[in-house]
Amino acid sequence: MQPVVASPLPYTFTWQDGTTEQFRLVDTPGTYYFSVSNACETLVDSVVVALEDKDGEFALVYVPNAFSPNNDGINDCFRGHVEPGLEVLAYEMKIFDRWGDLIFETTEIDGCWDGTFKGKVMDPAVFVWYIRYTLQNCAGETGEVFREGGVHLMR
Repeated sequence: MQPVVASPLPYTFTWQDGTTEQFRLVDTPGTYYFSVSNACETLVDSVVVALEDKDGEFALVYVPNAFSPNNDGINDCFRGHVEPGLEVLAYEMKIFDRWGDLIFETTEIDGCWDGTFKGKVMDPAVFVWYIRYTLQNCAGETGEVFREGGVHLMR
């Protein structure tokens, strides 16, 4: 990726990790922040990098494939993460055990599963999830997406 800058003055780039090259290759999805400075001003912006899923569509909601609810403050709750700049108009997430029993559901984008069912801590296993959401982008366009997969609960 290469941000385009039109300036008659010399300018420098600084990425969030401190690197200063203008061109940058990345292989991980995410939001990459950078600043561009010249003698007069500094501008801060970002570039969003999304991965295509197996069907060639961009995954606008990132869903991890594992989480560890061990209260260490890192990855303790399972949920979808929406790309910046998208407005969620409707959201539904359901999680099932290996027998097909519903063990968690939410309609809140920030709702997340803590690895329990009816107050009981679940054993490590793979659980099936699906997410259905309706999004609106910055141009006002809407679309409904259905995604499904598995998540490994690790203890």
